[in-house]
Amino acid sequence: MAGYMAAAVNGWEAFCCVLFFRSFAQMRPGRNRRKVWALMGIQAFFCMMLGLALPGSFYGRVAVVSLLVSFSMLYLFQIRYLASLVLAMFFLGLDALMEYLSVVAARRFLPLVFTQNWQFSELSTYGLVLFTSRVLLFCSILLMRKILKGKAFYVLTGKEWRILFISTFLTLVTFTQIAEKVRLDDDTFLYFVLTILVIDYVVYYLIDEIIAREIRRKEDEVFREQVKYETAMYHSISENLERQRKRTHEYKNQISVISALAAARQYQELLAYVEKADAALGLHMDAIDTNHVIVNAILNTKYREATDKGIVFVLKANDLSRLWLREEDIVLILSNLLNNAMEACEHSQEKVIRLKFVLEEKQAVISVKNSMAGPPVVEDGKFQTTKTKDVQEHGMGIRNVIETVENYGGKYTIGFDRGGFVFSIILPDHAGE
Repeated sequence: MAGYMAAAVNGWEAFCCVLFFRSFAQMRPGRNRRKVWALMGIQAFFCMMLGLALPGSFYGRVAVVSLLVSFSMLYLFQIRYLASLVLAMFFLGLDALMEYLSVVAARRFLPLVFTQNWQFSELSTYGLVLFTSRVLLFCSILLMRKILKGKAFYVLTGKEWRILFISTFLTLVTFTQIAEKVRLDDDTFLYFVLTILVIDYVVYYLIDEIIAREIRRKEDEVFREQVKYETAMYHSISENLERQRKRTHEYKNQISVISALAAARQYQELLAYVEKADAALGLHMDAIDTNHVIVNAILNTKYREATDKGIVFVLKANDLSRLWLREEDIVLILSNLLNNAMEACEHSQEKVIRLKFVLEEKQAVISVKNSMAGPPVVEDGKFQTTKTKDVQEHGMGIRNVIETVENYGGKYTIGFDRGGFVFSIILPDHAGE
């Protein structure tokens, strides 16, 4: 009976853990219900085994369970490891607080079921207390979800997560240290526990407000970035229309000349003039056609810019008529990557940009590779810009590209080899699956 009860308790804890993490992060693509339930079962099983293997080592058990929960949730959710560890420790601390409150409630309202050593006299009473603690845990998580309202915690920086880690760790250690030295019927400790619980909720509520402001700020940044590149694209389209109007006027003049030469039967001059006009016509035609209006506008504009700067523009593309990306996201991704590539090429001897944009196997592949004057600067494992002007704007553009890729559940890689700097993106077509 005790084994079944332990299995049920650990299973419920695993369920509450997943529910808790869903308050802070989104599921990774491809994590269906079967995988979630399987991972919950594995987590519950290992927690049971740890309880049997380390019955007297409280801190050892907490440390191992924290690591187990953090790695499990890291597999399920789009979250960094430090954030996963902080949330795992906070969940375990919340679980411990609910257990203590349940024991205190039983101690006060059911004093006859306790012996003089403060142990439960019946297994059923022990189960009742455990059930009460899990109900309290579940309700507290629902309350937290109500407060947080699904805010995206990914906007917190590594420094902010380290501060949360330290505060959560100290709270958990302080609670366990005091719990070992205080009697269950001590009202002072009860007030201490309730104070910790209130403080934790207040802290996370304040974090929620910070996150809300940060999200609004980032959305404003993305909007300004999109407006900038869309304005540039529309300006380019307007220039193309103006060029076409000029060409139309030129064509009228050319037709008049052709008509006059034909009427005068000057066929040699007519043939030479037509060949010259045909060569000039080829120079003014758009060089790139992917069957996608927005992609064509961007690539032809960037192709002309690269040609004017003496940059070789190599393109590999196929039919993009089925491209599912939003137009504003296409503008943001291509404009940022190609602008950065051209800026890097301007100072290199071999000025080459290689762009791959293809649809294959229900995914879009975008890869931009450009030559550079020298190897990129790397700090803390991240590539740093060598620009001296608009450095923050450059970094913001790359961050916006990365966030756009992640919003589609895609993947990206950034690297450097002898051929130059490479930024590759894979965007899955979830709607087509």
